[in-house]
Amino acid sequence: AELGLSRFEAVAVQHCPEAAAVILAHPTGWSLAYSGDCRPSRQLAAAARGVQVMIHEATFEDDLADHAVSKRHSTSGEALRVAGEAAAECTILTHFSQRYPKAVATRSPTDGPAAGGAQVSARSPNSAATAITAAADATVITAFDGMRVRWDRLGE
Repeated sequence: AELGLSRFEAVAVQHCPEAAAVILAHPTGWSLAYSGDCRPSRQLAAAARGVQVMIHEATFEDDLADHAVSKRHSTSGEALRVAGEAAAECTILTHFSQRYPKAVATRSPTDGPAAGGAQVSARSPNSAATAITAAADATVITAFDGMRVRWDRLGE
């Protein structure tokens, strides 16, 4: 079936052979970048510049960056940096390790949600709450299994 997309672009990423992120756009104005499993990618950030929504895997908290490197995944902070470099309006973090029973934490640069950044609390089994800084004007959502997102409600 015809999708009517104005853009469909694959960007090679570091994970397994032939792994790729994808960028989609539609003539009505919506745009989306999806990282798939990968290490952070400047090429993805550049290609996705200005997307409305960046869906990026965030398998590990920042204190497990060595695991992220060895398993070719991203930390939450790395995913947010890619989204920030892309100037994404909204970032959805996904693909969390099962070691985290709740979402990873994010905070605005002023240590609170009032500046426009998102804040959710989280605890890993072996550490206190972890904080990841998001851009003050960006929306950050932590995904969960079976989650549905309404495009018209993303900025709320």
